Amino acid sequence: MLDWNSPEELCRTAIILTKLANVWAGVYCCEILTSFGFDREFITRKRPFQWQLAPYFVGRYTLAIGLLCLTIMLNSTGPINCAMLYPISFLMEISVACASVTFAIRTIAIWSSPSVTRSLQVIVLVQVILVLWNTSRSQAQWFDGQGCQYMDPAKTYLTVLILRVYTMFFDGIVLGLNAFKLGAVFSNKRQGRFVRLLIEQGLVYFIVAFLWNAVAVGFLIWRPNSLIGIAGVSPSSVFTVIASCRSVRHLIQLMIQDAPPRFQSPTVATGTLQFFDTALSQEDSTVIRDFHRSRRTKF
Repeated sequence: MLDWNSPEELCRTAIILTKLANVWAGVYCCEILTSFGFDREFITRKRPFQWQLAPYFVGRYTLAIGLLCLTIMLNSTGPINCAMLYPISFLMEISVACASVTFAIRTIAIWSSPSVTRSLQVIVLVQVILVLWNTSRSQAQWFDGQGCQYMDPAKTYLTVLILRVYTMFFDGIVLGLNAFKLGAVFSNKRQGRFVRLLIEQGLVYFIVAFLWNAVAVGFLIWRPNSLIGIAGVSPSSVFTVIASCRSVRHLIQLMIQDAPPRFQSPTVATGTLQFFDTALSQEDSTVIRDFHRSRRTKF
């Protein structure tokens, strides 16, 4: 029977996970490069920056920095400063939290309900607290022949598990809210094509994020050894952030494509939610009214 905790198996697992970490970093690097044109329009102020895009940019680039530092650490052949694990862990968890915030903002805009807004605000606040708690309780030290080892593996494992389970719970709530709204939209024949596309496309990204967080939780629960237990954390972070960022970009592109020609200038079609009314059909007058009401709600 395979002994997952034998030195040989731990060494083999470490090599595999290092190679996989390089793969995830490469996948995310390709995502950044292929979609940087969207970011450049805001960097060069071709499109004015809107507050709804703050989680998009923070999550996108904190994960890039975290993956870069993690890749350098894992490929180092000599002793390393294990204290670097703290900021790396913080950056990667903050990126996942920003992805959840991005999904929450989209859900708030779709529902236009004060109760939904307040509930999601509380859930986001708790997630941020858990991220800070997880980072503060992680302590590691270098040991020759073993690399960086957590001083209290059980405590570290528990905090990561709690954070990931909560993130999956958060994404599950957002997914459920959007699925319910999608059913309501399809039952209402008066709703226009744009609103249906808005919710349908968003639902796909919510499902992707939820499933990848479920993968991370599955590995943490299975945990035949300490290394395999965290094997799902990196890909979960990468694909969750990719899904949230693509949901923002595709939302803006969808609105620009559906808007009348006079509205297709970068000046008007800006931000994540600002130009809802330029893309909606006359059938969606109720959605326009709800949207303008939601814009007065501070998130």
